[in-house]
Amino acid sequence: MIEVVASLVSTETKITAALTKGVTTQSESDALNDVIEKSIRGGRFDWFKWLQDDSRSTLIEAYAEYVRGGNKEPKPDIEQTNVLTMVRFLGKKMAEQNQANDGLIQLVYGFLSDICHPAAGGNLLQVANHPSQGWWQLSPGFSDDVLRWYCLNSTVPVLARVCEVATRSINQLTAWCKTISFPTSGPNLGQT
Repeated sequence: MIEVVASLVSTETKITAALTKGVTTQSESDALNDVIEKSIRGGRFDWFKWLQDDSRSTLIEAYAEYVRGGNKEPKPDIEQTNVLTMVRFLGKKMAEQNQANDGLIQLVYGFLSDICHPAAGGNLLQVANHPSQGWWQLSPGFSDDVLRWYCLNSTVPVLARVCEVATRSINQLTAWCKTISFPTSGPNLGQT
């Protein structure tokens, strides 16, 4: 959820900046279009090639060459913004709304990433309730106490704040959509 909201906030912030400044030239319009395209179609994987049967073998070979160390990792035509960059946008927006939120989202994102990916944090959810003094004991399942702490003390309070920021960004984008007007006549109308 944090990554989805971070993407929303990052995109909304860039769109708001462009529209507040004004989009009056072709280059400004192209830059705004790039922000929108990246947010909608950007990725790390080239889905377009993968979904075309005749390009799939070429894509597989490009990844094989990458694994062998011969080339860089294959990239799609439209690359996504790095998720950490988007999380920074979310962190700034949260801090603007309440200084007590400064650094909070980066801390929770790091915490959640460590739990979700192979790392020490993921093992902490399996620490037994009452191990012997001085020992850590991993249980075969999750401990109720640790899961309760994880949910009530680390994620729920922060996710509520994240939802507030998401709501504001959605409302801002909605307002922009209602106020934007497009020319109905002019020298470039109808051209692509």
